[in-house]
Amino acid sequence: MEHHHKTDRVERWLDLPVPAAEVWALIGDFFRLDLWHPGVESSEKVELEGELYRHVRAKGGATFLEKLEEQGDRLQRYSIAESGLPVENYLATLTCFDREEPGATGCRVYWSASFDSESPKADEIIAGIFESGLRGLRERFGG
Repeated sequence: MEHHHKTDRVERWLDLPVPAAEVWALIGDFFRLDLWHPGVESSEKVELEGELYRHVRAKGGATFLEKLEEQGDRLQRYSIAESGLPVENYLATLTCFDREEPGATGCRVYWSASFDSESPKADEIIAGIFESGLRGLRERFGG
């Protein structure tokens, strides 16, 4: 029986009433997801064969090993090396930028991921992780 992988994309964003630099000071450390994501129990830096990863333990016990693919100016790109999630080829981007539209103030946090999955629930699971994290930022910074 053939399995058809479906490539999915999940995007979430949040506007906050503070400068991007202030938000990035908190979320910019890839290895310390626990500092701001309410669903995360612990997050620590791991180096494997010269590559940088974070080992994340979620509240509830699930664990993730995520690889830092790119760290830029207010941008992180990472993949999932190991998790119990029903996804493959997962690549996520977290970025934060000052809003420049006329009349806009503050910043936007944008979190997106693309992945392959055979599970109809994968989108919902990933969106839930993003939404929980962004909710934590809204509670901290307002907006």
